[in-house]
Amino acid sequence: MLPMRLLRASIRVALAAFALAGLAPSAGAQTFTEFAIPTAASSPLDIVAGPDGNLWFTESAGNKIGRITTAGVITEFTTASGLSTPEGIVAGPDGNLWFTERAGRIGKITTSGVITEFTLPSPVNTFPSLITVGPDGNLWFTEMGGFNIGRITTAGVITEFPLPNGEFGQPESIVQGSDGNLWFTESNTNKIGKITTAGVITEYPNPDAAAALRVITPGPDGYLFFTEAQTDQLAAITTAGVFKGEATPPTPAPGLGYIGLGPDGAVWFSEQKANQLGRLSLAGGGGSFSEFAIPTPASTPQGVTAGPDGNLWFTEQTGNKIGRFVVPASAETSPLVASVLPASRSVASGNTATAFATIINSGASALNNCQIVPLSSIPASFSYQTTNPSTNALTGSPNTPVTIAGGNGSQSFVIALTSNAPFTPINVALSFICNAVDAAIPLVGVNTLLLSGSATAVPDVIALSATPSGDGHSRHHGNFRIGGVCSGHRQCRGQRVAYCLRQYRFRVAVGQPDDMRDQPIDRHVSFAAGGDLWASNYQRRSDAHLLDLRHRDGGHRLLAGDKPHLRTIRGYERRRPRLDQRRGQDAIGLRTSPQQG
Repeated sequence: MLPMRLLRASIRVALAAFALAGLAPSAGAQTFTEFAIPTAASSPLDIVAGPDGNLWFTESAGNKIGRITTAGVITEFTTASGLSTPEGIVAGPDGNLWFTERAGRIGKITTSGVITEFTLPSPVNTFPSLITVGPDGNLWFTEMGGFNIGRITTAGVITEFPLPNGEFGQPESIVQGSDGNLWFTESNTNKIGKITTAGVITEYPNPDAAAALRVITPGPDGYLFFTEAQTDQLAAITTAGVFKGEATPPTPAPGLGYIGLGPDGAVWFSEQKANQLGRLSLAGGGGSFSEFAIPTPASTPQGVTAGPDGNLWFTEQTGNKIGRFVVPASAETSPLVASVLPASRSVASGNTATAFATIINSGASALNNCQIVPLSSIPASFSYQTTNPSTNALTGSPNTPVTIAGGNGSQSFVIALTSNAPFTPINVALSFICNAVDAAIPLVGVNTLLLSGSATAVPDVIALSATPSGDGHSRHHGNFRIGGVCSGHRQCRGQRVAYCLRQYRFRVAVGQPDDMRDQPIDRHVSFAAGGDLWASNYQRRSDAHLLDLRHRDGGHRLLAGDKPHLRTIRGYERRRPRLDQRRGQDAIGLRTSPQQG
């Protein structure tokens, strides 16, 4: 745990800084940009944000996996088995992308494009469809033709679980629920299924017998939302198995397809026949729809996902394009803003990472049923509990929603994520939501948590920082310093934390400020556990100086600092009286601590 003094400072900074963040939603007027896929008639289907900051998609007719940068540069990788028909894709816990092949295989592709394929035990006519990360650190997928739910380890070991009673349910889509189970759709038997990580399946018949269920996604309120192909409606189910009714988009018979969470935390979906993107808002209690026409006619939109650039990305199956959509500011109407501090944690499997979160209600009226819901599929369990912001002492009961007063009323929480298996660093998205309003807008590094799970103990690097520009760079006038510390705990000994100081010459000291010495441009500085690093720009220039910090753990995995993850809060970490007496100095703090949660 961080010192109580520092935690109270963190909460105060959250209340002050991130109330302002809510005043600047990310989008302007709606803007579509479309990027043609090099392979003709490749039929792109699913799309997901990768761990490398790019978007990855499947080309079902092209038998390829595509990668597109946020600037629109596309690279294609042909599957090893040729005629594979890839369909679903997900970012795996091992830092690779995993995808299904209708030909009866599960594929893995590294971010550099190396593909490995694993054949199902009975590959003929099993037709693997969509895939997700499970809370156990494995990948889970559906077999539409085999009528099974499949599980594959990151080592490639496959296990299949048949649907109950020999049913031919044609499971299509699967996601991790907030309850730690996997949830899936059965298009043929019109049921929603739940499977535990041990393989126990429970089914819930949909009240609308003519629905023909398709794709499912975790919602911002903890419900699971899914599309109904025959009735062209959206519906939801709780993790207790209670159906919450149906909602119909404004356009008649739009041809609902894929569904997912957008960069604004709302539910987005594709309308294949209407050639539109749809958005479901939870504001007002009953929900409302917005629809946005895609420029290319008859493009057949399919997969939708939130991009690392804060835009919505989607595939156009017959248009043979990848689309990027800037969510209009008018759609981002939530009165909620939220923050998480610290911005990053790293724990060993079985250990718990904790952080503090704050929700602010900028609306005039009090909001009920305010809670925090995990959105990212990671091998970790989640819980939250309210705290006293003055003392950080726990209040109330775990996982219990609260009421937050209007007029910038706030509530502080502690959140806890217990790692179940090793996984590479991921920005865990969280939904901060209350009844009858949309969730707070997700902001990477502001209300997300950069989390990694390790097989063995490593130092837990905690970035206590934020940059006003939001790009991961701290720009300063005149002198500045940086400070960092790894506690003397045995788990930290021998570990090093790397900094990259760029652009200008610096005075750098490892240990005490009196040891400062000149270092050249682009100097990479490391310091051992238990040491401090201090830097000051000795040129005393009046123009802005760029300081770029890259924080890595003992295994050299990036934890924070590479844009946009590091955000620096000035002036409260690692103060030294002698340095503080110099005017014009800003502080940047980094603390590494042992894996104590």
